[in-house]
This record gives sequence, structure tokens and C-alpha cells, in this order.
Amino acid sequence: MIDPQLIEKYQKILSQDPQSKLFAPLADALRESGDLPQAERVALEGLRRHPEYVGGVVILGRILIDKKEFTQALPHLEKALQLSSENILAYQLMAEVQLQLKKPAQALKAHKMVLFFNPLNEKSQRAVEKLEKLTAIDYDEDVFEFKHKPAVGNQKGGASLERNLALIDALILRNDLDRSKELLAEVQKDFPQDKKVNERLKLLEMSHEEAVPLEPLPPKRKVILQNQIRALENVLKALDDRISLESELQP
Repeated sequence: MIDPQLIEKYQKILSQDPQSKLFAPLADALRESGDLPQAERVALEGLRRHPEYVGGVVILGRILIDKKEFTQALPHLEKALQLSSENILAYQLMAEVQLQLKKPAQALKAHKMVLFFNPLNEKSQRAVEKLEKLTAIDYDEDVFEFKHKPAVGNQKGGASLERNLALIDALILRNDLDRSKELLAEVQKDFPQDKKVNERLKLLEMSHEEAVPLEPLPPKRKVILQNQIRALENVLKALDDRISLESELQP
């Protein structure tokens, strides 16, 4: 909880010296106290005098985030990073905004920049792990509405393939095996010899085969659930084994 006397102290100094950069900590203190409208006014007035002061720009972005005005916060955070490319707080706030705007790829990039400057940041470590997997638990359905478009010309490269594989792996993780297999078949048309694509196809085919129950059939709904669980377990186990093997082979 912010001490009201601290806010009064900042206000007194700023009234005596309107050019002081103490407008930034004052705006932040007002933000923490819950007075977001006044915090925004102080930040805007201070930035009118010091438009390139990165501390003030970041605080304004933070105030707008607290107001849930994420689209408005974005350009201020972009400006802060232009002024100071090593500002960890700006990257953290950028990641938060991008998630709120349903842009997980940009959020992932921001969290990776946080880890570049601070590899021990646990929040960004967890976020990167989740974002790279693109689990359905963390994102809305529209993330998975992506439709494969045949690659042509110079688009038929690694970036296009990796984007498709990332979506396929996300579908597998959410146990949407039919859609993942369908998308894999489409991607294989563009990359018929790609080892990663063909490996995933084999794994999915194997998972469907091994998912057939051998015991007497229980009720239909239970059969479907059991098959889905077994299929996902088979796919994830095979992928884990593959990752472990590749790690052991690396020098």
C-alpha cells in the first residue's frame, strides 16, 4: 500500500519544479493507490515536458494496462523499447499486452527478450514454456482456426514449415488428433520428404492403432474418452522419446 505522505511529497516537489522527472514515480504511486485517472494526467503532463524520458513512457503504458486499455498501451511500450532496448520492465509489460490482444507469438518474443537479459526470471520461463506449446488451456479457440495454405515460391521454406508444425503440435497437445492428422496430410503435400512431417504422421497413425481397446466395450462415451487418452499418451511418449534421443546425440 502506497503511503499517502509519499504522494504528497512527490506532489510538493513537482509543484515547486514542474520540470522535475519525479512526475514518473508520482504517476506510478498514484497508479498503485488506485487513482488511475490522476495517474494518467500526471504522466501525460510530464511526458509533454519530457517526451523521451523512458521511465515516464513505461509508467504511462503501465497505467493504461491497469485501465485495461491494451491497444492504447502498445505504442507507448514500443516507444519505450525504441528509447531503451534493454528495458526489462517494458518487455514484461509488452508480453502482457500482447497476450491480452491475443497475439501469443509476439508475447513469446517479448518473454524471450526478458530471459535474454534475465535468464532467471521464473515468470517468463513459465510463459515461454506454455507459449511454445500453445496449449488450448491458455488460449482461445481462434488460435486453432488456422487453415493451411499451400506454400508457393519463396514461401515454401523453413518458416512456413515450422509454423505449421507448431500448430500441429499444439493440436496434438489439446488431443485434437483428427485435425492434427488432417493438417499434417496437407502439409506433407508441400513438404513430402520432410522428416519431421513424416515422423508425426507415423506417430499419429500408430497412436490410433494402439488406442483400440482389447477389453469388452464399455459405454460408448467411455470408449471415446479412453481412446483419446491412450492416443495422446502414445503420441506424447513417442515425442518425448524422440526429444531425449536427439538430446543425447547432440555434442
